[in-house]
Amino acid sequence: SVGLSQPWHVTVVQDRGMREAIHTGFREVRAAESQRFEGERRRLYNSLRLEGILEAPVGLIVSHLPPHGPTLGTTSMPTASEYSVVSAITLLWLAVTAEGLGMGWVSLVDPGHLSSAVPLPAGARPLAYLCIGHPAIELREPLLQTVGWAQCEALSVDWR
Repeated sequence: SVGLSQPWHVTVVQDRGMREAIHTGFREVRAAESQRFEGERRRLYNSLRLEGILEAPVGLIVSHLPPHGPTLGTTSMPTASEYSVVSAITLLWLAVTAEGLGMGWVSLVDPGHLSSAVPLPAGARPLAYLCIGHPAIELREPLLQTVGWAQCEALSVDWR
């Protein structure tokens, strides 16, 4: 992490009532997002399985917990502290995958709703709700590509 700040806080959500509250918030965000699409695109969107909040054996809220005082390496890029949390999530995703498990990042949640549904430390700002468990199916490509939502793009690299 930037400046060895370790600005993350992980909350394991086991309580069924809390998971149901998170799922209620998810459904609200999903319904609002659905309105952004029209016709066939909306039908496809509504058919997608986008979370496993109630079913996944492990549910995690990963929050940014700002370090106390100045942090080395954040003078010109104060968001590096939050990027450290996202990097930790990415490393967790790789480790989970290496163990033969699956992980989904549920982005259709309101951070304020997560904070009210689950007690978090003062100052913690949720950045992710993660579902971890055994994958229901094995895919050779991302699901959104398989169903025709989007296509993967080639990595764009400039050599100078």
